[in-house]
Amino acid sequence: MVETPSQIQYILLIMLLIFIKLFCTNIVLQDNLLVEEVIPNLVTDNTNQMLTMLPSPDEIHRAVFALNKDSGRGPNGYGVVFFQTFWDIIKSYVEKAVLQFFTSGWIMPNFNSNRVALIPKTSNADTMCNTLFLNKQ
Repeated sequence: MVETPSQIQYILLIMLLIFIKLFCTNIVLQDNLLVEEVIPNLVTDNTNQMLTMLPSPDEIHRAVFALNKDSGRGPNGYGVVFFQTFWDIIKSYVEKAVLQFFTSGWIMPNFNSNRVALIPKTSNADTMCNTLFLNKQ
């Protein structure tokens, strides 16, 4: 059966009304006090203040030296062992980069990126099924 232009317009109008009803309803906003009554406050003001403090140079140092020396190199070619070995030379730059992230939310491009290496399980791997995925950091 072939629809006439008026039938097509009628169908389109019905579809439009259905979408308007689904997606354009007026939502009555509730007062935020209801949220505070229903959801418990699990973080105290003191804990929140501690969590949002800037890290100290000592915390940054401990974080760098807590990393595994044998972990893979980053996209820039420098691994953890480089940062630990040359810490006295580069610590001010690392500290500035970390503090910049905590104060502005900006992180250098590729600073936290990973590389994925595909390693064949067999000598003649020709599909992804014959590949082992390794996440290199």
